Amino acid sequence: MKKKKILKIVLLSIAIVLLLVILAAAALVISFIHKYNSTSYESVEIVSRTDTYLPPDPPDIIIDSDGDPDTTESVAQSDTEAVTSVATEDGEGTPQETLPNDIYTPPANNDSSSSSPGVTYNSNNSFGNSNAVSVYGGTPIYKVNQKDPNVENILIVGTDARDVTVHRGLSDVMIVVSYNKSEGTIKLLSFLRDSLVPIEGYGWGKLNWTYIRYGIGSTINTINQCFDLDIQRFIVIDFNGTQNFINYIGGIDLYLSAAEASHLGIGDTDGTYHLDGGRALKHCRNRKIDSDFGRTRRQRDVVSAVINKMKSGIELSEVLGILDNALKMVKTNIPFTSMVSLVTSAVTGGSLSMESHSVPFSDAYYYGWINGTDSVVCFDFNATKQRIHDILY
Repeated sequence: MKKKKILKIVLLSIAIVLLLVILAAAALVISFIHKYNSTSYESVEIVSRTDTYLPPDPPDIIIDSDGDPDTTESVAQSDTEAVTSVATEDGEGTPQETLPNDIYTPPANNDSSSSSPGVTYNSNNSFGNSNAVSVYGGTPIYKVNQKDPNVENILIVGTDARDVTVHRGLSDVMIVVSYNKSEGTIKLLSFLRDSLVPIEGYGWGKLNWTYIRYGIGSTINTINQCFDLDIQRFIVIDFNGTQNFINYIGGIDLYLSAAEASHLGIGDTDGTYHLDGGRALKHCRNRKIDSDFGRTRRQRDVVSAVINKMKSGIELSEVLGILDNALKMVKTNIPFTSMVSLVTSAVTGGSLSMESHSVPFSDAYYYGWINGTDSVVCFDFNATKQRIHDILY
């Protein structure tokens, strides 16, 4: 009788401990979900169109026979728009292009006398800041049917905003991450920022103007319309957050050419190097040693390295901490449960092959000028669309 009483007490104690553990875990998950929904999740309207967008005729293009134009660019100044300098740097602090005041408002404390005009990065002002500008500019995402139930296409946008409390920034990184669940493959498609595309509500212009002018909906709609894709989900990452996140996971290992290593100041030979967040960001933004095609390839390399680091170098017990840290650098319309499912599937899904491409394709484009001042990348939309579909589907 005494033994039975002791056994009951032991079992009751174990049950109480298990209940406390479950309650603590539940509280942690609920707290994390609340933080996710209040910090990273941005509900952007997805609507069905009742009309059809017919793009205007393309502008007159002056073909640039010299190849990749100089890295200093500008946007034509109209009668009503003054032009403001924006420090979209190539990694060396050299201003890249100017933008009309209607899409860029410099902060009040901007020091125009500085040797590097424009605003500088503030690592404290990532998307975790409650005053961050919304990625939603008022343009809804138009609903499109999923082409293959096994293929999930998500648009990752990296914004160059120096201060996310001031403006959305230019979408200098635009990568479609295509995850094929049945084949266990991830395919990365970088879209060049200077691609000449029709922008609904504006006319023809550079692809990276869509985000700063009209928000993430415009960027997704433009890519879907031009290439007949089915993107409905997005992740917007600010550069400050990228740098901080890579530091948080302990940096990444990346194979660099001698020119790339030299540009980062860490070596003068080809080989694998360990990059902290600052060097990884500089590597992402580097087109000084070659071209924008090289830069988009470097961006895909960094994304791949982060995925590989999380897949092979991160314990499952660390995932919650990683996700918590990631909340500070992203805005997304992917619900919490879907995000957990995607991350878990990719990280624990066994063998996962990856490949990457750039759009337009490196053998099917030409450089040109519009408005006399805007350098753009031109290509055949139908041929490009077919090649993209052959890769993804």
